[in-house]
Amino acid sequence: MKTTVLPKALLIVCMMIFSSGLAAYAVKPVKATTASALENILSNNIQYPEITFDEYCTGVVDVIFKIDDNDQIDIRKIIADNEDIAACVKKQLSKISFEGIEDHYNKYFKIRITFKLE
Repeated sequence: MKTTVLPKALLIVCMMIFSSGLAAYAVKPVKATTASALENILSNNIQYPEITFDEYCTGVVDVIFKIDDNDQIDIRKIIADNEDIAACVKKQLSKISFEGIEDHYNKYFKIRITFKLE
């Protein structure tokens, strides 16, 4: 009877070690979320328009967009205090490639860009 208890105990311990090892491999690495990846791309590619310096323009631009199959922005709506600033933002956004953004299909995004001279 003692000889059957030891192999069963060893078997149970081995199974626990094996299953915990599999669980460690099953954990996926943490990816950047779509929102944080978008934020990084936009903050690195949108610059203060020259017109704001020349004419002391300030304002807020709200952009509603989605990313198309070619990883380019498809602007659906722009709401702005200043049309000149909105045109500059639209021009800058059209040049940005959103390659590498995961899980953006059939999703709309809204960003607010504030231009303020101090």
